[in-house]
Parts: sequence; C-alpha cells; structure tokens
Amino acid sequence: EESKNTQQLDTIFNLRDHLTVENGVPKTEMTTLLPCSTGQRLTDVIDLERASYPADEAASQETLGYRVEVAPELFRVQLADQSERVAGFVCATAAPQGTTHLTHETMSNHAVQGTVVCIHSVVVRPELRRRGLGLALVKTYIRELRESGRYEKALLLSKQRLIPFYQQAGFSLDGPSRVQHGVDVWYELRLDFT
Repeated sequence: EESKNTQQLDTIFNLRDHLTVENGVPKTEMTTLLPCSTGQRLTDVIDLERASYPADEAASQETLGYRVEVAPELFRVQLADQSERVAGFVCATAAPQGTTHLTHETMSNHAVQGTVVCIHSVVVRPELRRRGLGLALVKTYIRELRESGRYEKALLLSKQRLIPFYQQAGFSLDGPSRVQHGVDVWYELRLDFT
C-alpha cells in the first residue's frame, strides 16, 4: 500500500522528474528555485506557513507579503507540478555585513545591501515531507546564494529536533539563540560562504 501511495503522489506532483536513485535510495535533486511572486504562489506560501508552524510562530500574511516585496531574490519556491502549486519554499531577508548573530531587529528588517542572509522559514508541503525534498530545497537555495557571490553567510533559527537536518545541509550549530519566538527554545545555526 505504501508503494501505491508513493506512486500516486509521484504522479500527482510529477516528482519522478526530480528523483534519481543512488545506491538504491531515491535522491531528490532540485535544479531551479523560482521567485515567490504575489498571487497564487504567495497564497500557497501563506497557507503552508500556517499549516507548518504553531500560531505563535507562523509569519503573518502581512509579514510574508513584506518579505516577498523587499527581498524577492531571497524568497524562493519549488513548484510541485505544472499547475504552479508550491511544493516548498525558503523565505529570508538580509542583515548588514558583519552581522554575527540573529536579533529581533535582523529578523524583522531587510538591509537592501546586506550580505548576511537571515533565513526565516523552510517549509515543504506536509504530504511531501520525509522524501528528501526539504534537504534538496535548502541545498539548492544555499548553492544559489554562494553562486551569486553577494552573501558572506547564512544564519537561521531552528528547533532542537531539526538541528541535524540543517547540519546535513552544511550549517554549524552556534548554540541557543538570543531570539525568543513562541514558547520553544530556538538554536542558531550558521553557514559561512567565505
């Protein structure tokens, strides 16, 4: 039955186009991330954000709209199929050069000339999780940042249970964050590009 469900999802979302097999294990390779424009993509992102975070942690519609407006180059989506449905997204803004740790200010504002990427959200559609899409999404996002040559590092906040996920993508743990958001303890991770 699990095989039948996997085939149905692969058919629905055309994921076969993104899957390769390495040592008998399906590996997801995403080659292109697209801008999160206004309209249906942003509506999908808002719905996914709400479905993926507790109410006291999810970014509001206004906040997500602000981020796509001021930092479109850092707000990227992966589409699941030809209908433009969002499979996952990474949402970030930039902080000034030399920023060493995330603060409420760096998480709330966007520095247009900033060289430090502050990742706010990494989300994959619930029915597509645990298939390697999230890791491929983050790795592709990081590759794009590096290739741009514009950014010195990326910083993000993570719950403890997700630290190994981000470490697989190349991030290093700095320790507990100074930023409090919701009721859980958050940890800061970094990935230097230089």
